[in-house]
Amino acid sequence: MKPFGYFRAILFILSIPQLFADNPQTSSVNNNLSTLNQQINILNQDLDSKQKKKHALDSAIQHSEKAISSAELLLKKLKAQRDADVSQLKQLQMSIPQIESQTARAEDYVEYSINQIYKQIKQLQFQESSVLMGNASLDSERKKIYLVELLKMEQDRYIKLNDKLLKLQSLNQSLLREVKRLDDKLGDTKDMHQQLVIDKNAKLAQASSVAKQIAKEKAQLSHLKQRQAELNKLLKQLAEAEKRQKQQAALAAKKANQQTTSTTNTTTKVTQSKPDNSFEDNSPFMQRKLAKPVEGKILVGFGQKRDSVRNNGILLATKENTPIYSISGGSVLFSGELPGFGQIIVVDNGDNYTSVYSGILAKVAKGSRVSAGQTIATSGSSNNQPMGGVYFELRHLGTPVNPSKLFD
Repeated sequence: MKPFGYFRAILFILSIPQLFADNPQTSSVNNNLSTLNQQINILNQDLDSKQKKKHALDSAIQHSEKAISSAELLLKKLKAQRDADVSQLKQLQMSIPQIESQTARAEDYVEYSINQIYKQIKQLQFQESSVLMGNASLDSERKKIYLVELLKMEQDRYIKLNDKLLKLQSLNQSLLREVKRLDDKLGDTKDMHQQLVIDKNAKLAQASSVAKQIAKEKAQLSHLKQRQAELNKLLKQLAEAEKRQKQQAALAAKKANQQTTSTTNTTTKVTQSKPDNSFEDNSPFMQRKLAKPVEGKILVGFGQKRDSVRNNGILLATKENTPIYSISGGSVLFSGELPGFGQIIVVDNGDNYTSVYSGILAKVAKGSRVSAGQTIATSGSSNNQPMGGVYFELRHLGTPVNPSKLFD
């Protein structure tokens, strides 16, 4: 949009226009509203996507917490089992040397007993061969049987001790292998537990990041909806102003018709004057003691053209933070920023006059009452209108009025 056309769009939207139907300025508001609606739809879709992602992450975190709890229970169970096996292993390793000692002593005793019994049996056999024993041979036979049984008992005792020793040694090896298996499983489970905790923390960080993005986009959505409400309200005001304008036009046509009829009846000739295209206004309002809106060098005067577009106000170059004054008492119709337009203040000065200030940093709110010469804003680069500087425009019933005398 060309610079002056841009300002005409801004000021036409905020002031009471002469015509609204099929007007590009009203279309500009509709376009901005359409853009806002598109942005809101995109944000809603993105929010829905992020909320689904957040829900999935929360579910994954719950799953991770359950897996971590299971891993911790398994670790506790494995550790208890390992501790029990280690305790049994220690007891066994204390018992094995005792059994080994008993077995060694039993083996030595059996060997000793075998030698002694063998000697006694030999002696008994020698006695039987050298002397006629008579009944004594029966006694000798009983002694041999006794010695053989005694030898068997010692051998059985040795065999049992040796078997016990072998079983204890085998159990010892089994326990050693079981403890090693439990140690390996404990190590793997600890690694798994640590990885689960790392994964959970990563998901928590990701969920926190998504939550922050959701909060930020909700704030953006709230801001866009607020702007949407402002534009909807503005469109409603435009429609109401259009209705009033049509009513005023119908009333004016009726009065003109009545005057024509009256002139015809009195046969008085009336010459209609040409339309005033100078945008000058000599109404009583302009005879008031009006305040100068702002101090500065005029860059583009009223009625001057740039890029073939006529300027309906005055554009001034000002220093940063230069005070902006209300030209007279009135009520603030609008104060704030419109998408793409920057900050603007519109004041209803009464008698169907509206003053507009753009390229400013507002200091009064919508609905405020202001007096002549009151500081309502300052100049500033933030949220400035596209051409730079401060722009002032005065309108009467929607028609631009030349405010040049305010800057003499």
